[in-house]
Amino acid sequence: MVELPDGSVMAADLSRALPDEAWERVRLPIPKRKRQAFLAYESEITLRGWHSPYGELRQIIMKDHGRASPTDVITNNRQMNLVEVLTVYARRWRIENKLAELVNFFNINALSSPIMVRIHRRGRRHLSETD
Repeated sequence: MVELPDGSVMAADLSRALPDEAWERVRLPIPKRKRQAFLAYESEITLRGWHSPYGELRQIIMKDHGRASPTDVITNNRQMNLVEVLTVYARRWRIENKLAELVNFFNINALSSPIMVRIHRRGRRHLSETD
């Protein structure tokens, strides 16, 4: 799945041009999500310079989801339905945000970070720095 930045020109321009009846109300089955319901529009697109063996790509635009600008998701997955694709995207986005928060809070991305990160695997302790 490839995610374009929020508020990309493509999503913003298209979302303004679409009539209200073109949008589908979507509800994601994620209980703790602030905004479970929003509007989505799905279409097929071809990206210039993208030669895919799958042909056209699937574009999903979301709006009224708590952000000022529409969000654009592009995927080549046609097996998953709209709600499944957006659920995967929402869960992945939550993980990405949490990782960014941890990196900033613990200064983990610094080469000489004073924080030792412990990773436990199958009962054995592995340290990110040498003992």
